[in-house]
Amino acid sequence: MTKMAGFLRLVEEHWGQQIAGTDMYILARKLKAMKPILRKFRKTHGDLTHNVQQAAHFLHKAQLLSHEFKHVSILLQLEKCCRMIYCKATTMEVNMLKQRAKIAWLKGGDNCTKIFFRKITARRTSQRVYQIQNEDGNLLTDYTAVTGEFVNYFKKLFGGSQRQSQNLDHLQPFARYLISENEATQISAPVQRSEIKEALFDINEDSAPGPDGFSSGFFKATWAVTGEDVCRAVMEFFNNGSLLKQLNTTLITLIPKVQLPTKVGDFRPISCCNVVYKLITKIMVKRMQLVLEKLVDNCQNAFVPGRSISDNILLAQELLSGYNQKKLPPRCTIKVDLQKAYDMVNWDYLLAVLRLFKFPNRFILWVEQCITTASFSISLNGTVHGFFPGTRGLRQGDPISPYLFVLVMESLHLLIKSTVQNDANFQFHWRCKEMDCAPLILKIEARIAGWNQLKLTYASRTQLIKSVLSSIHQYWCSVFILPKGVLKLIEAKLRNFLWRGGTTTGGYKVAWEQVCKPTSHGGLGIRNIQMMNNALMGKHLWQLLTKKQDSIWVSWIMKYKLKQGTLWAANDKEGSWTWKKLLKLQTHLIKGIQYRIGDGTEFKLWLDPWHPDGALLHKYPQGPLITGLPMDSPLSTVIVGDNWQWPSEHHIDINDIIHKLPAYGNDAIIWKSSSGTYSTETAYAVFSSPSSSVEWASLFHGPFHTPRHNFILWLAILERLSTLDKPWCNSTNQGCVLCDGCHNEIHV
Repeated sequence: MTKMAGFLRLVEEHWGQQIAGTDMYILARKLKAMKPILRKFRKTHGDLTHNVQQAAHFLHKAQLLSHEFKHVSILLQLEKCCRMIYCKATTMEVNMLKQRAKIAWLKGGDNCTKIFFRKITARRTSQRVYQIQNEDGNLLTDYTAVTGEFVNYFKKLFGGSQRQSQNLDHLQPFARYLISENEATQISAPVQRSEIKEALFDINEDSAPGPDGFSSGFFKATWAVTGEDVCRAVMEFFNNGSLLKQLNTTLITLIPKVQLPTKVGDFRPISCCNVVYKLITKIMVKRMQLVLEKLVDNCQNAFVPGRSISDNILLAQELLSGYNQKKLPPRCTIKVDLQKAYDMVNWDYLLAVLRLFKFPNRFILWVEQCITTASFSISLNGTVHGFFPGTRGLRQGDPISPYLFVLVMESLHLLIKSTVQNDANFQFHWRCKEMDCAPLILKIEARIAGWNQLKLTYASRTQLIKSVLSSIHQYWCSVFILPKGVLKLIEAKLRNFLWRGGTTTGGYKVAWEQVCKPTSHGGLGIRNIQMMNNALMGKHLWQLLTKKQDSIWVSWIMKYKLKQGTLWAANDKEGSWTWKKLLKLQTHLIKGIQYRIGDGTEFKLWLDPWHPDGALLHKYPQGPLITGLPMDSPLSTVIVGDNWQWPSEHHIDINDIIHKLPAYGNDAIIWKSSSGTYSTETAYAVFSSPSSSVEWASLFHGPFHTPRHNFILWLAILERLSTLDKPWCNSTNQGCVLCDGCHNEIHV
C-alpha cells in the first residue's frame, strides 16, 4: 500500500493534526487516527488484482494498435507507458501476496500469484484451531470454550508470579567481568536521532506488525512526515524512563510445535510487538552488545557476538567420548530441560542480575519499563481474544529478550560455580550415526512434500534448494561430520526435487556434478553437500590454528588433546568420532593457509607446514636425529636476528629454499583470501574439485533476465532440452511439427 499513488500525500494531509499531551501519547493518537483513513484508502485504491487486470487490458489494447500501425511513434510510446503501469501493478500485487504468504525465496520471473494464493490458504488452514484438550484431558469443541482455554492458559503462564525484590551481590566474586564506569556511561548515554533511524531501517519490512497494525514499511515510506514524531516519542522514553502502555501492547500468535497439536502447550507463543517499541529495544540491544561478550563466560555462546553455539556441541562430544566404557568410574550425565524457562523468567530476578553485573540504574529502569508495562492479547483463527497484563516471562519476538535471557543463564552459571567452590560434596565431572540424522531427513522430506502440489518451475525449485533446503542441513553440517550415507540420501532428495518436483526418481537432465558447479563455471550454483560440510567444519580447525581465545572448545582441545602442541601432530587414534573425522580435513585445510614467518616462536620447526613443501618432518624424517634439534623445536631455533641459521655441521639441502621465504614482524597464519581470514565461501572453493569458467556464463546476467528463462537457456546450451532428436524422447519422427526441420536446441 505504501507504493500506491496518493498514499504519501494522504498521510501528509492527516498527520499534522494538533494533539495535546506527551510525545508518546501524541504519536499513539496520531497512529490510531490514521488507521480508519488508511483502511478506507485501501478499499478504494487497494484492489490490486483488479488493477493488474485493468493494466493488462490496456497494455493488450496498446500492443494491438502498435502492431497494426507499426510506424506511428506515439503508439509505441503509449505501449511503453502501459507496460510500465502494468509492471508497477504486478509488482505491488506480488509484494502484497509475498508478505501475506510469508514467502521470501521467489525471485523475479517466478512470481506466480497462484503459488502465493495456495500458500496463504495453506497457512490459514494450518493455523486454525477448532478443538483443544484442556488440562483435565477433556476435548473442547465449542469455539468460546476453545478461545477461553487459550486465554486462561497464557494468562496463567505470563501472570503467575508475585513481585519480590532480590539480591545477587554474593555472586559478584564469581563474575567474569563487571561493567566499568566508562561503559556504564556509554550504555546510558542520551539517544540520538541517527540511532532511531538506523534501528528502524534495520527492521524487515515483511515482519508481522504489532497490535497497532503498522509495519516498519509504513514508517520507512513516511519517514519524512512521521520521523520527527517517532524520534520525539522514543527519545522521551529514554529521557524520562517511562513507557506509555499503549505502545507496549502485544499480540500473541501461535505456532504449532508439533505436526498435530492437541493441547495449548503444543503451541509456541510468538509476540508481535509494535514497531515503536521495537525501536526502543533494538537501541538497547545495540548498547548491551558493547559489553555482552565480556560479561558472559565462554561456556555460553548463543546470541553472543563473535561466538558459535557449535563450540558447545563439539565439546560435549569430546567429554562424552568413551562414556560407556566399563573400566571407567561410575558416572552419569544430567540433561536439564529448560522448557518454558523463557516464558517464566522472574522479573525481579532479572533486574537483580542486571544490578549484579553493574548495569547503570538508568538502563535497568529502561528494562523494567519494557518488561513490566507489557499487555497481551491472543490471535486465534484470525480474531483477537483477551487482554491481560503480564507479571513474568520474556516475550519471544521482542528484540531484547534473547540477550536478557543470556544474562539470566549466566547467573545460573555463577550459581553453579559458587556451589562447586563452596560445597565439597558437589561433584561433577560415540559417533554420529545415520539413525541420529533421521530428524534432518524428515525435515527435508516434509518441506518437499509441502511443495509437491505447487507446480513449481525448475528455476523456483533451484531457488528453493539454495535458500530453504540448504539452510535446513547447513546447521547440521556446521557441528557434525555427516556420514556419507546421509550425504548421499540428502543429495538424492535434492536431485529428485529439482528434476521431478518431488521424491520420484529418474528423469535427470544434467549430472549432479555439473549442477553443483558455480554459475560462472556452467553450473546452477547449488552447493555440494559434502564439500559444504567440510568447509563448515574446517572453520573449527582454523580456530584451533589461530588459537581463538574466546572459544571454550579450542581451549579444551589445546589443553587436553594437543597439550599446547600443534594441530599437525595431533593423534588421530584418540578422541571422539567427530574429532577423528575433523583431523582428516587437514589435507584440505592446508591448501588454503599460508604461514607468515616472523621471529618463529609460534611455529614448530619440524611439525608445522610453514615451508612451501609442507612439514619438514615429512620430507626429512631423519632431520631431528641428524641435526640434533628436538621434534618440538620452535622455528626460532634456526632464526638469528633477521637471518636463517641452520647448523652448518648438520647441513641439509633446504637452505637454498629457506632464504627465499619472506620475513614478517610477527608469526601469523593467514587464509588465502583478500581478507586473510577463514570464510565458508572461500573454503568451499578450496575444498571443491577445480573447474574452469565458461564464456557463456555472462548470458545469464542482466536486468531483463528472468530465472525461468535462464534455466531453459542453460539446458539448451548443455544440449539437454527434451527435443525430439534426443534418444530419451523415443520419437521416430524427429521433425518439427510446424516446418519439418530437425527438432533440436538450435531449431528451438
